[in-house]
This record gives sequence, C-alpha cells and structure tokens, in this order.
Amino acid sequence: DPRTAPPDLAARLILLDLSTGYAELLAEVAEGANPARVQARSQQITTLASAALGAIALATPIAPFAPLLVALPPLVERLDQARANATLNSVILSDRATMQSVLRALEADTASLYEVYAAGRYRDFTRARARAGSREEILGLQQAARRDIEQFIAALNAYVSALRAMSAALDQLAAGAEARRRPTLAGATRDLEQAVAFAVDARRFLDTVRGSIPASR
Repeated sequence: DPRTAPPDLAARLILLDLSTGYAELLAEVAEGANPARVQARSQQITTLASAALGAIALATPIAPFAPLLVALPPLVERLDQARANATLNSVILSDRATMQSVLRALEADTASLYEVYAAGRYRDFTRARARAGSREEILGLQQAARRDIEQFIAALNAYVSALRAMSAALDQLAAGAEARRRPTLAGATRDLEQAVAFAVDARRFLDTVRGSIPASR
C-alpha cells in the first residue's frame, strides 16, 4: 500500500497504480462501456495522478521522475475538462503518450534502485566483515554479498521486462479502443489481464526493494 510505504517507494507504487488504472480505463473504452463507468474510472486516474505528484516531491532521487512533474498536471486538467464536456474517450486515447512516459520514468529509475541497494548491501558487508573472526568467514561474507547483488540484478531485469511488456499492452489496448470494434472485447480483456499481471510482477520487485533497502541504511 503506497500509504504505508517509505517515501522512497511510495511514488513508484502510485505510478504503477496509475499505469494499471489507465490500462483499465482503455479497456472500458475498447469495450464500449457505459459512459458513467468511464467517468468514474477517469476520476480514479486524476486522483492517482494528483497523488503521484505529491509523492514524487518526496521521492529520492527525484531526477527520473522530474518530467512527470510537467506531464501529469495537464493530464489531470484535460480529464477534468473532458468529464465536463463529454469528450472523455478522445482525451483518454490522446493521453497514452503521457502514460508511456510514466513507464519510461519507472524504467529510468532502475539505475537509482540498483545504486541504493548495492550501497546498502556493501555497508552491511563492511559491518559484518569488521566482526568476522577468520579469513574464511570474510570470504563467505563476500560470496553472500555477491550472490545477493546478482539476485537483485536478475530481479531488476525482470522488473524492466515487466514495465516494457506493460507498455506494449497499453499500446494494444489503445489500438482496440481506437478501432472501437465490439468484437475486440475479448482482446481488450486479454490485454488488460496481461497489463495487470505485469504490474503485479513489478510490484513484487518493489516489495523486494522495500524489504531490503531500508534495512541497509
């Protein structure tokens, strides 16, 4: 839950929720959903985007997310105006590029996640080495630290793959929404399920980060 996450991770979690919520909104449009449902879903997007802006201000480092401080406020404004003017569907489709920029920011942030994790793991190692009683014990600590970092890199790569796959799923959902073909219902549902699954994978990685980085500080 972003509300209970450390400030360093809250922005990342909210941005994932924002991307998933947008995928659900695209699926509603592709399925020709009741306008009231689209309205309600779009309100959730503006709420998440506003929450993301507040969380980004507390994120460390902020640099990967800085472009979103410019991109998200107009998104909120456009959706608010579209709800008032009954032009939601076209605005939703036009904001796909903004959502893609969210996913790109999350990917750009992975270098920072690695640096923080590696620095924390190194601090753990140096503290343990100072208490070690033998050369063999130090060697074991080195091997454990190397293994942990290798596992973290593997998880980080899987996280990037999930973000990229989610980006592709958004494009597929948007294509279905633009076509406005009723037969695309099954395809939109499938693409949405894939996007949500990728978001779950990404959240699982961030849970790993949450459990390891704070303890290493």
